[in-house]
Amino acid sequence: MTFAFRRPAASSRPTPEGGPATPHPWDLPAQRSLPEVLAERIVEAIRTGILKPGDRIVELQLSRQLGVSRGPLREALKVLEANQIVEKQRGRGSYVKQVSTEDLVRMVTLRAGLEGLAARSVAATITPDMLSSLSRRLDEMTRLARRGRTSEWRDQDWHFHEAVCALADNPFLLSAWRSISNLVRLFLHTHPGYVHDVPRILSNHETMLAALESRDPDRAERTFRGIILTSAFHCLGVPVPPALTSVSALPDPPQRPLRAL
Repeated sequence: MTFAFRRPAASSRPTPEGGPATPHPWDLPAQRSLPEVLAERIVEAIRTGILKPGDRIVELQLSRQLGVSRGPLREALKVLEANQIVEKQRGRGSYVKQVSTEDLVRMVTLRAGLEGLAARSVAATITPDMLSSLSRRLDEMTRLARRGRTSEWRDQDWHFHEAVCALADNPFLLSAWRSISNLVRLFLHTHPGYVHDVPRILSNHETMLAALESRDPDRAERTFRGIILTSAFHCLGVPVPPALTSVSALPDPPQRPLRAL
């Protein structure tokens, strides 16, 4: 099999206002080793479907395709193995990890808790500029989805949630979210439901944005946590476990004031 790798687009860390990151005077220039670059290429290949769960990674073939020696490639595979993206089978080589439904449930449950906490913090401190930035991200996601540009609108979806976690201004939460969400992004977002359920997904994001706009921390936390859990279980085709039923329930819609007769 021949793999056509695409260089990942450069990304910047979002600021609380959603604009470009401002370098700190003490920041050192980003230096990335060759194994780090190779690991990123392999992750990109998995995310775009060039490599699929269960595929064997043939080191010799892949090193030739990437134009590198096998040493740095092996280092990259060790990094991916440590992050549970690749698994090494004794006597058989390296494979893209096949994640069980049980493991996906564990990932999504943790992600929902983290993102619910982030949404709670953001709702309490959100500014018009922050809200405008998130709204623009959602508009772009909607535009790409309507044009059928699946890979791009999935990226925007992920960046919307990343931006919410960044706006919470808690680097420990953001680091934990990125760690687990990278796995969810790779393995859950390749599910066919992510192509066929586009209207529902867009509607869910409108609901999440409205919850932040309400500036009600309780509502925001319950909305994000509930949507993430119910959407994931719907996508997986399994019922919400009894232990998560109460925390996956969405808040009642806000009551509109009665019009004067």
